[in-house]
Amino acid sequence: AICHEKCFGSGKTFFCPDISRFSQKIPEIIAGDFEITPKSARIFYSRCRIGDDDVYFVTNDCPEPVRITAAFASNGTPWFYDPENGKTTEAVFYDLAENRRTVMPLELGGYGAVLVIFRGKTKKPHVVSADVHQVLALEQNSGSLTADVLLEKSGEYHIRAATGGGFRNGTVNAGNFPAPFKLPDKWNINWKSEFSKGAFYGQGLLGSWTDLPGLKNFSGTVEYSVEFDIPENYIGKVLVLDLGSVENIAELILNGHPAGIRCWRPYRFDVSSFVRAGRNRMTLLVTNSMGNRMDKTSVASGLLGPALLVPYERHSVKLNQEHLS
Repeated sequence: AICHEKCFGSGKTFFCPDISRFSQKIPEIIAGDFEITPKSARIFYSRCRIGDDDVYFVTNDCPEPVRITAAFASNGTPWFYDPENGKTTEAVFYDLAENRRTVMPLELGGYGAVLVIFRGKTKKPHVVSADVHQVLALEQNSGSLTADVLLEKSGEYHIRAATGGGFRNGTVNAGNFPAPFKLPDKWNINWKSEFSKGAFYGQGLLGSWTDLPGLKNFSGTVEYSVEFDIPENYIGKVLVLDLGSVENIAELILNGHPAGIRCWRPYRFDVSSFVRAGRNRMTLLVTNSMGNRMDKTSVASGLLGPALLVPYERHSVKLNQEHLS
């Protein structure tokens, strides 16, 4: 026996003799609902309707960050929801395919996720292709169109935007880029515990604090601090501190200024306004779970690294009307 299908309103109904037949039919039913390039068995998604919104939840089930191109079976205006601040931001980099699909780049951190919401119809200008690291914004003012982009290395970059009445193009060149700045491997490590007698202060390499004396079963907060010298050519760049791997919560203080808290990957901070040329002092408060203390285990905890300062350049690129030759 086979499954029979019938159109019902804007959807379809399927009549199958048993559940196993329907299970075999599912991949065919959802084909084209969500597709990614390159293919990966570790990228998952779910889709639902909330009122008039079409909502996709996309997850990365591996520890490494990934950059993919995703095709969604929806043609509304895409928005991103940020769970850290509860805000939604309208996407500016996507393309509309002929089969009523929306194609857009996505960057997912290790074990990361993104919530994409499609609502309304696309009317605003939007970038359809760009080889830059990130498109931050697209501004339209008095007939002019400007793309705000982030670049990560030297070279020539191209941006193309759709305006509803044609296309606009722009080019930007980035000069010499300094390499990512690697922070020292050896940090000052300081801890005290109200749950156990003892304290530790000394220097240690980045890694799990469970390998340090007295911290095998420690649960709580450990203070990491380090001093480093930044060359002048890093100043004026967009500087992102990437702590690599952290277990579990990181609170950053840079040159005496609170610079943010991260509770999950990626452990990255925009520190452009806090870094200065010459000597800098960084303090990091890392807190793990209560598991090590309560269960007498030694689950990896602390700042595992590697810790890098990654330079980017921010540019505003004027997009000019495309003329057909």
